Amino acid sequence: MQIRQHLINNIYLIKVSLLSKSTGNLLVFLLNLFTNNKLKFQFIEDRYLLKEKEILTYFIKERAYLYLEGTTVRSDSLANSYGLNLIKFIDGDIVIDVGANNGDLLPYFKNQTYIGFEPSPEEFELLDRNSENYSATTVVDYAVGNSNSDIFLYVSSAGANSSIIQPFTFTTRITVKQIRLDEFLNYSKIKLLKIDAEGAELEVLQGCQNILNDIEFISVDAGFERGFNSSLTAPQVFDFLYLNGFHLIDEPSYTRYLFKKSLFNNL
Repeated sequence: MQIRQHLINNIYLIKVSLLSKSTGNLLVFLLNLFTNNKLKFQFIEDRYLLKEKEILTYFIKERAYLYLEGTTVRSDSLANSYGLNLIKFIDGDIVIDVGANNGDLLPYFKNQTYIGFEPSPEEFELLDRNSENYSATTVVDYAVGNSNSDIFLYVSSAGANSSIIQPFTFTTRITVKQIRLDEFLNYSKIKLLKIDAEGAELEVLQGCQNILNDIEFISVDAGFERGFNSSLTAPQVFDFLYLNGFHLIDEPSYTRYLFKKSLFNNL
């Protein structure tokens, strides 16, 4: 059994290596070769996309390997890594996705009201295109933090590492609009706030100060991603959420944590 799994892992790594070195039509050829015939990868007008059950999903070339099993599998896997499978969603629940990238979670929330924030221009263009497949969806190209202001965004699209906190490496620096969620949103109850802000998780939470009692679940990626030294953000995130009445209910994957507001314990 271990030998079989080892072989599977090695084959997967070989596939990823080949894909990482390919571009354009060659990349699409390999993607279609490595996947099943229910999926169709395409390269149209310098854009990579996947057709699955008549749904078109656009993605960044460097992340192509994530879609070898389709967008639904990718979405479910990502959701599980944030512990979202532990939450009982109902139709119409409000879901806020900070750090939406190109919208990998959109298929998971097709029956909910989804608001996705992504300030990096390349990712937002793809997010905007992908959001057209789903109703009750709003996408916003603002950064989210603890003030309403213009702010630098350090762009690193290939690895999905763009951040308002200057990292060790980035491709370019641009100015984007930043908002506080507690002054931008107007909902009486938010089922889920998911945060992947590449080191700026605390700033996002600080910008939610006045609506924290309206949020039932917060799932956050609080790993080693803050600034030049790639500092861990989990201690600051835990302190902030504990002080504001949230408790940890699961650690679904490495550096990702699911919290619930104590106010909602009996729901």
